[in-house]
Amino acid sequence: MASREHIAQLLSGAPFAWVEISDFKNKEPGSAWDLGRRLWSPERARGNRDRYKTMREPNQGDLVLHFIDMGPKRGGRVLLGVSRVSAPVRVDDEIPPRAGEWEARGPFAVIELEGFERLDEPLPLVAFVKDFRAEVTAAKTASAYPFAFKADGIEPQLQYLTRAPRPLLEALASALRGRVAFRREGNESVTGVWLDDGGQGLASILRMKLEDTPQSTKYVAELRAWVERTRALTGDLETNVLVLSRKGYTARTGSVKEHHRRLIWLVRPEEVGLDARKAIVGVMKDRPELVSVLFFEPDDTAIGGFRLIDYGLKGEDPLLEALSDEGVQLPLIEPYLLPRRGSQQVEGIISDRAIHVGRARPAGKLDDIDWSKITVAQVMAQARIDGSEEPILRALAALSSGMNVIFVGPPGTGKTSLARAIFAAANVTTDVRCASDHWTTYDTIGGYFPEPNEDGGQRLVFRRGAILESIVAGRGLIIDEINRADIDKAFGELFTVFGSVEAVELRLPMKVENDEGELEELIIAKAAARGGPVLGGSGARVEIPAGWRLIGSMNDADRASLKRFSLAFARRFAMIPVRSPARDVYAGLIESRLRTEADRLAVDSMSPSFVRVSELVVAFFAETTGIAALGAPLGPGFALTVGEQAVAELSKDPTRGGERAFLSALELYVAPQFQGAGAKHRDFVELARDLVDDEEAVTSFDEALAAWTGGAVIY
Repeated sequence: MASREHIAQLLSGAPFAWVEISDFKNKEPGSAWDLGRRLWSPERARGNRDRYKTMREPNQGDLVLHFIDMGPKRGGRVLLGVSRVSAPVRVDDEIPPRAGEWEARGPFAVIELEGFERLDEPLPLVAFVKDFRAEVTAAKTASAYPFAFKADGIEPQLQYLTRAPRPLLEALASALRGRVAFRREGNESVTGVWLDDGGQGLASILRMKLEDTPQSTKYVAELRAWVERTRALTGDLETNVLVLSRKGYTARTGSVKEHHRRLIWLVRPEEVGLDARKAIVGVMKDRPELVSVLFFEPDDTAIGGFRLIDYGLKGEDPLLEALSDEGVQLPLIEPYLLPRRGSQQVEGIISDRAIHVGRARPAGKLDDIDWSKITVAQVMAQARIDGSEEPILRALAALSSGMNVIFVGPPGTGKTSLARAIFAAANVTTDVRCASDHWTTYDTIGGYFPEPNEDGGQRLVFRRGAILESIVAGRGLIIDEINRADIDKAFGELFTVFGSVEAVELRLPMKVENDEGELEELIIAKAAARGGPVLGGSGARVEIPAGWRLIGSMNDADRASLKRFSLAFARRFAMIPVRSPARDVYAGLIESRLRTEADRLAVDSMSPSFVRVSELVVAFFAETTGIAALGAPLGPGFALTVGEQAVAELSKDPTRGGERAFLSALELYVAPQFQGAGAKHRDFVELARDLVDDEEAVTSFDEALAAWTGGAVIY
């Protein structure tokens, strides 16, 4: 049995999920057809209609929510539990044991499931839809939900498998945690800091202030009462002031008194889009007693009708954590943080010149990350790349031990997608750079660049490179095609920092302008203990936080033709191979995605041309006798691009034929990968001839390929 809180956490962490609406009468207890073991449906509906096309879309690792009819005496239809997809759909002639009226409608689409977790307290569907009526029937999302309102009550739509979008998962998670949706009508109670008992949470107070006259102070009593109610929940001891913006964010800082520690700043609809960040900087300079500034704007699609659009901090704010726990979306921004030098506040860290190296990053963004707590399942939920569990596991192990990572593998295997997914699972925003052979330490660390001054002349200012910028900004770093750069030249002195497991301080021969306009020595430090970058007493000091990581990618097919790196560099990274998935997984991925693309482009997935395209793409990319046999394996990214191009050509000209469309796509996307590879020309053409019966099309492909390979090399 799984608790409601556990299932709520699964829903909160899933980008989307699938909803199964079924009955116990269709399940065979104790068998492979039991609840949470398989999803199944006829492959096609009567009249060959593609009613069950969503069965082709789930991928390995996707979350499935099971809404099962328990009968009127046991609560009706309920969310009974969750499971995960263990393999993409397959077509099978085996008749499910309780197929009922569908028994004669085979063959059947079957999806294998694993890890079923049954709720210890099921969630009734009728109660959920009633509480979250506004969310479920929202104009933008109602058609995507498996629930609908009818004249005689709330009933599920007659859809067996439906995609559950993110807003629905958030609502279900809230319901499982015992929270009722916010509604402006009526007096239903809500719980929490944002939406509190009696509708007097912060969202209601913001609306009261927005809809009243600018000079009105009627909200003040409610704000004071809200503070008293929420202190026990958050441990928040700060005093608050709420102000309504005037155009340009001016003339309102006078509302902030010496005892105020938090400014809640409300923006009128007509003022949305003005420069909130400059206003935050300005008010924090003018009112140094402020610990945080929060900017809100009206947004009817957001929880409670308001959205947090920007914020500035001098330290941690428990209110932000409480809002996040209640589902309020915090913007993916770099908050303004004012660091300290001794007991003195350093002002002007954010400036128009933007040359201060030591600008602080948000507290806890990288310092508090424990890479050992990130799981393979969390990354898979972000990546959704079938068969990638092994490289993910090895990468997480390396990151947990303090190492940085480089993914190595054939083109199209999803190396960059894996890097993005790992950082996303850790809730870390990223900078993505593509290396080039022109890179030097200017591109990685930084250097001096000319900039116009007020007198019409120029001066030299320091600008951060990719690595220094990501460290200071509190973001992870992804470097694509890392071996395109001369690594030893580009990384330079950083070898010392990357190679040390102990605290190290690297003094660079660079001078950086401080707030007083003086030049100070640049120091990059890697501390043994966690800590953010500060402006130290002896110079501009940047500390690498414990959670900062660099993940690179490298195509192994390019290793011989691009820059080589030293063993000293290789020792500082875990070189993790990323291979194409196993044949069955690879083939299933291709077939599923191409059917989805055919549906999107109105191409008949039962037509001979489409079936032939699907067969050829699988044979060429997934089989060991295909492109891999030429010593040039290509990952699913290439396979899907080729297949989708071929399907798109069929949609433009149904008479084109599957073989011609396939070879046309190969010419566009795969032939260029053989540039200058004349020794492989003949083998490539013979492979095409083995797969394709249309000799005229193969001859045309041979001629097109020669433009890239230079023609066959005869020995």
